[in-house]
Amino acid sequence: MKRLLFLALIPFLCSGEAMAGNVVADVSERKVDVTVGYNGTKLLVFGAIKKPADIAVVVEGPPVQAKLYTKKKELGIWVNGDSAFFGSVPGFYAVATTRAVSEFVKPAAIRRYGLSLAGLDMPPQPEGSKARPENFLSLKQAQWMKGHYQEKQKKVEIIEKNLFRASFDIPASAPKGTYTVRVHAIEGGRVVSTDTVNFTVETVGLEASIYRLAYKRPFLYAFLALVLSLGLGGVSSYVFRRLA
Repeated sequence: MKRLLFLALIPFLCSGEAMAGNVVADVSERKVDVTVGYNGTKLLVFGAIKKPADIAVVVEGPPVQAKLYTKKKELGIWVNGDSAFFGSVPGFYAVATTRAVSEFVKPAAIRRYGLSLAGLDMPPQPEGSKARPENFLSLKQAQWMKGHYQEKQKKVEIIEKNLFRASFDIPASAPKGTYTVRVHAIEGGRVVSTDTVNFTVETVGLEASIYRLAYKRPFLYAFLALVLSLGLGGVSSYVFRRLA
């Protein structure tokens, strides 16, 4: 289905009106619905370029707060030690490129456009933070292990010199909200054209109502959960007594 969609859009992508810059891009889904049984989704980023160039695709999720703990051993047990609070870091960040990024992008451009996880600047909140530079890597590694941070070199596929595509796995644990996809065309080590597309990951239906209640009115949510639990317990007890 995704391949048919990609092929159907080729005439539009290659038209002069659409190609205002050197690159134009789109995604397979502009809205991802989170319902019961949601296990994540596979996002396809595709598009066209006027003339051959290297492509770098960056997918960035909504900002989240993160806390990083160091570990220390007390009485033979590992416990949390000093902590560092990161007030706003990407909840999801993925990069895909046509080649190893160091082969076709200058270091300054890598940092400026966030084309490598190593170049991401994520300083901790200064107040009371004891984090050292190596802690930044630890935070990225933690996000990497959850599938929230991805780096895919040589994973952007160029088709017939002017078309490209790349796929990303968005895990179920990735944050809800608006995601930004930036597609860069790169020539001579410089970004010469960029196209930006947004998509959203949203909880819908009954799950959305429960989610909003849990986060916006947690005390009411806890009360209703307790009442429901007691009610189910009472009903179960009554049924078992009748059957005994």
